Amino acid sequence: MEHFYEILWSLLAIAGTALTTWLIATITNWLNKKIKDKKLADIMTSLTTLVMTVVEKTYQTVVQTLKEQNSFDKHTQEVIKTNAINEIKRQLTVEQKEYIDSLGMKVEEWISLQIEAMIYQLKK
Repeated sequence: MEHFYEILWSLLAIAGTALTTWLIATITNWLNKKIKDKKLADIMTSLTTLVMTVVEKTYQTVVQTLKEQNSFDKHTQEVIKTNAINEIKRQLTVEQKEYIDSLGMKVEEWISLQIEAMIYQLKK
């Protein structure tokens, strides 16, 4: 009977070790996902803020003045947009560029879409 208890305790110890290993792996995966989600949220927030800041600054310092002078035409609009894209690209971090790449878009294309969306929001 004593031999039976030794075997039983050994089996329980093995099961406990396996359960602990599984629990640690599960908690680690959950924490890593939360950290990754937070990191992506931070990247998106910083990207949105960057685009918004450049668009607002450009509108206030360039577009408004040109509109007041009746000098704002299609060509000027394209030049201003190109300058805004270049300004945003210059300020992007490596992580932000990698995130945009992970979306399957070229950085310039993504920025252009964001600028258009931001202008639309500002006009509303």
